[in-house]
Amino acid sequence: MITFSIVSQFFILGMLTFWVTHEPRTKHSELDSWLSSEANISRAAILNLIGDDGKWAEGATAGVLIASPSRSNPDYFFTWTRDSSLVVRTLVEMFREGDSDLLPIIQAWISSQARVQIVENPSGGLDDGQGLGKAKFAVDETPFSGSWGRPQRDGPALRATTMIELGWWLLSQGYHQVATGLVWPVIRNDLSYVAQYWNQPGFDLWEELYGRSFFTLSVSYRALVEGSVFSRSIGFSCPECVSQAPQILCLLQSFWTGRFIRSNLDGGRSGKDSSTLLGVNYAFNPRAGCDDATFQPCSARALASHHKLMDTFRDLYDINADRSQDQAVAIGRYPEDQYYGGNPWFLCTLAAAEQLYSAIYQWNRLGSITITQVSLPFFQNLHPSAAPGTYSSSTEIYYQLVDAVRTYADGFMRIVKTYASHNGSLSEQFSRRDGSHMSAYDLAWSYSSLITANRRRNAISPSPWGEPGTPSVPPTCSATSVQGTYSAATISAWPPMNGFPIATPMPCEIPPLISVTFEVTASTVWGEGIRAVGSILDLGSWDPAKGVVFHADRYTSSQPIWYATVRLPAGQSFVYKYIRTRGGEVVWEEGLNRQLDTPAVSPTWRDEGKAVSSVLGPLPVLTDNSCLKTPSRIPNAAAQVSNNTMFQTQEYESRTHLADRAIGPNELRTADHQAPVKDSDVLRVCLVALAGLSALSEASPKSRPNFLFVFTDDQDLTMNSVEYMPHVSNRIRDQGIDFTNHFVTTALCCPSRVSLWTGRQAHNTNVTDVSPPYGSAFQDPKLTVAGGYPKFISQGFNEDWFPVWLQNAGYNTYYVGKLFNAHSVQTYNNPFVKGFNGSDFLLDPFTYSYWKSSYQRNHDPPKSYAGRYTTDVTEEKALGFLDDALEDEKRPWFLTVAPIAPHFEQDPNRTAGTPPQAPIPAPRHAHLFADTRVPRTPSFNPLNQTGPSWIKDLEHQNQSVVDYEDFFYRQRLRALQGVDEMVDNLLNRLERSGQLNNTYVIYSSDNGFHIGQHRLPPGKSTSYEEDIRVPFLVRGPGIKPGQTDSQVTTHIDFAPTIFELLGLPLRNDFDGTPMRIAKDSAAVAHEHVTVEYWGAAVLEGQYANLSPEGTYRMPNNTYKSVRIVGEKYNLFYAVWCTGDHELYDLNADPHQIHNVYRTTPQAFKNRLDALLLVLKSCAGSTCIKPWAELHPDGSVQSLVGALDPQYDEFYAGLPRVAYSVCEDGYLIAAEGPQWSGVRLEEKL
Repeated sequence: MITFSIVSQFFILGMLTFWVTHEPRTKHSELDSWLSSEANISRAAILNLIGDDGKWAEGATAGVLIASPSRSNPDYFFTWTRDSSLVVRTLVEMFREGDSDLLPIIQAWISSQARVQIVENPSGGLDDGQGLGKAKFAVDETPFSGSWGRPQRDGPALRATTMIELGWWLLSQGYHQVATGLVWPVIRNDLSYVAQYWNQPGFDLWEELYGRSFFTLSVSYRALVEGSVFSRSIGFSCPECVSQAPQILCLLQSFWTGRFIRSNLDGGRSGKDSSTLLGVNYAFNPRAGCDDATFQPCSARALASHHKLMDTFRDLYDINADRSQDQAVAIGRYPEDQYYGGNPWFLCTLAAAEQLYSAIYQWNRLGSITITQVSLPFFQNLHPSAAPGTYSSSTEIYYQLVDAVRTYADGFMRIVKTYASHNGSLSEQFSRRDGSHMSAYDLAWSYSSLITANRRRNAISPSPWGEPGTPSVPPTCSATSVQGTYSAATISAWPPMNGFPIATPMPCEIPPLISVTFEVTASTVWGEGIRAVGSILDLGSWDPAKGVVFHADRYTSSQPIWYATVRLPAGQSFVYKYIRTRGGEVVWEEGLNRQLDTPAVSPTWRDEGKAVSSVLGPLPVLTDNSCLKTPSRIPNAAAQVSNNTMFQTQEYESRTHLADRAIGPNELRTADHQAPVKDSDVLRVCLVALAGLSALSEASPKSRPNFLFVFTDDQDLTMNSVEYMPHVSNRIRDQGIDFTNHFVTTALCCPSRVSLWTGRQAHNTNVTDVSPPYGSAFQDPKLTVAGGYPKFISQGFNEDWFPVWLQNAGYNTYYVGKLFNAHSVQTYNNPFVKGFNGSDFLLDPFTYSYWKSSYQRNHDPPKSYAGRYTTDVTEEKALGFLDDALEDEKRPWFLTVAPIAPHFEQDPNRTAGTPPQAPIPAPRHAHLFADTRVPRTPSFNPLNQTGPSWIKDLEHQNQSVVDYEDFFYRQRLRALQGVDEMVDNLLNRLERSGQLNNTYVIYSSDNGFHIGQHRLPPGKSTSYEEDIRVPFLVRGPGIKPGQTDSQVTTHIDFAPTIFELLGLPLRNDFDGTPMRIAKDSAAVAHEHVTVEYWGAAVLEGQYANLSPEGTYRMPNNTYKSVRIVGEKYNLFYAVWCTGDHELYDLNADPHQIHNVYRTTPQAFKNRLDALLLVLKSCAGSTCIKPWAELHPDGSVQSLVGALDPQYDEFYAGLPRVAYSVCEDGYLIAAEGPQWSGVRLEEKL
């Protein structure tokens, strides 16, 4: 019998004609490997250039970054404000990506800059700000008084934006006082300088031409725009930023000649200068489009200027000889340069590459490339057939253009690789004749330029900045300025942050906060939500995605109450509106903005009897007077404040009740929400019919079954772990049903667990990570806490999830072990978990310590079990709760036992950056499986590596790595033996009680695991079979032994399955469907599962840092995928935020080695993409019946039906799945086209 893959069948059935696909981009493995190594060398070199620990910075004050160790010919053993700000900016980016060792260095630099600001120097002092224009200081922070070009006006702008970048992180971590009290005063001085002196001439960044330069004005514009946003976020304002930024933008337009960006308005040179590249790169806003006004990297102006500049250097240097027109060249500062004979610079050549990588990022985010007459020469140089027009990412030409630009950009990186020293060192210049190093050696700016260019090459974008949308350029430019205000900003010490010690205690006040509760009466339909959005960061800075989410747990049909509580700074005035949300749609209330003025510090506050709030006193500080990171809830405690007086901190029930009426939908429409006008009218919120919640019915407890759910952590299916567990195999699997096609919907602990307990996809829970906060929650007002227990709470699930539903249905519920990540010794009572009659939770940071665990029982404080093996403790507690459950003969029960095995070991006292280690078995099991190895499937450490994004760059593992992975595998199997014994003892106890046959026993895991497959170090997070398949075994009443079920099932089917077994009506918000356990199951057969992921992938074990990034946290692991298992096909399709695509035919390629996306007919891919388009934002029944969305007439119910050629045109016309940007969590603005946005006629 001959069988064909689904792709082959597609051809044979004659459903398509031949389709041309572009060739995959050539891999540059040698370059990739060198860049990975060179990035690590560059990081180390930069640290060596920073006092007082840097080995090349002898004599430098702590935090001072020297430009180069070179002390003669030339003497660069100084610190420049410009250079150090640019270099430290790179360090801050790396720190925010997880390089936590950099924090003390960044802090020391900020402290140094605060001191330098007040140093009297030849440019002036701080009183009038003139001294901030001083660019060069000695390494002991004394001024350089020799002959030099003064003033240089770019330094304050660059320093401000670098500190703002750290400021966003401080706010995201709760260090509000540090941001406002320590960092903001330094920033404020620099912003004042920029606003006052931007329109006055100064020396350019090369310190040679006096006048007005593109680079200086570009960075000044960004500083004022970003400074305005940041000031509002911390409760201040920068009116001079608002007034002067548009005028700078207006003047910037004067630098455009019609063919290129000139570098200076007042210079005698040609104006073709690499400083324009640096200005474009610094202006890169990943949230912007290809805007000409701000000279974004992908703008027509920036590309045309890039082209002109490259042509200028193409024939200038000997080392560029024989390079064709479409090849990269080495470039220097400007063609007239005579410094050291005028040579190429590493930082300039790297800047040429960086701009192109950033442009690619923007094109991929926008989903198209637009070629104009201005940019046409740039494109035709690389792709001769290019023509003006807009090319969608769904077209062949788009990929051809992107590939050509990336190859061109890689050419600049290859030049740097060619002329870098054999040990990786980078000087300032390399000879125009032979490439030998010249001028200052080990230049800090060269090293940071390489790191930044490599990050952009890997699609790691900088932080977004500025307001959303394209800024408007004033019609007339005005030579304005604003008198600045300046004051000394001394930083004597930093408070403890993330475990870093503080050298000298420092008093620190934290502003009082007010807890305000907004309450709204608003009838809604299922799937709708209410939010408050306003002018301050706490209310989202007018970004609907960041607005305060209201809760509906008090909602009834007679009193449809929505409410939310938010902590706001005292003494603040703000305006706001209410919005209604559903999917990606947002509707604003009509009319003028509302206004609320929070009071200054006082015991209570009343506002005309309609708004009542109480004020928390100043937050308590540590007894050593160092700042305390703001907790989300302040306990009653005696506290010492900065004036050394003692008082009792009080916590009031602080509330602002806004009594509002509900009105009709015709009264709600989009409003001009930016006008800060007080609206005294009552709230107008859409009034629509309520689609009621499913009520839980209660039957007689005597007839109802019990449930025992054993839920392991990170247990694989594909590496046969269950086969090494005889009790689980024999007593559960062999006595019931083995669901052989069971998948998780997110291959990560917490998101997967929340999906299981709510019956919803992660994009509907918005719990997308393991811990809060992810990324830069205050860098971009859209971003919010993404994961962990705090996010679970903030989403309102504590009052509305599985155990609560079961209690309402008459069940006693118990839980032992790990619940969620970030459920910790700090968060366990804020609030306590709801829904359990008895609970004993493992708590972070001790959850993953096999011998130092901490448990928290019911509402008791945590208790340490150091010295006891955690799985044995879990078993002991589980048996105790089982006894409690069995004693109550009137009520059935549901007991969940969640051991951590075989999860990795993580010492609570580990140092930052330490990768997770192999699990630890009980001593009685440590000798087992001595010769067992990871199964050597074709995907294990393959010789020919394939894969998307960062996976394709993984190196082939040597024998040491493979041996360690075998050890890691054995440790997992050994750790599972304790779980196997626990299962046996629990079943024995049930058997003795006579309740075993009336109890459903379920065994599963939160996600799968890989070890060595696809060259991956141990871990999860990918969408490969190893990570998304898990065991799901069930035995119980009415289930015949020895069954297997190959129907596709997922974790979001868990809750619907239990509901069906209990005879409860299914909830409308379930994204899943019951599994076929009940005899008369209403399960909806389907062949697909949606797998999604956001943020970084975590690699584990001793060799985790051998990844392409040199870290165990891999960025840009964000993807959407669909797994399809049918009678005639077995497929996997994925779209990554990086623009990568995967398509595997698992019938022909079960180990996912051969990605056939590029060679698969486009019409076939259109079907898969359309399916994913629906599923990636589905809700409710749409998640199970996506084809009904695509074909409402019911003509298509599976992929087979969709392959009919009559639908070719329909599927070709649908938007392609693509991301706007790589984000670390579910942000609708980053998710690209949505099915809800497809026009009705397109759907039909």
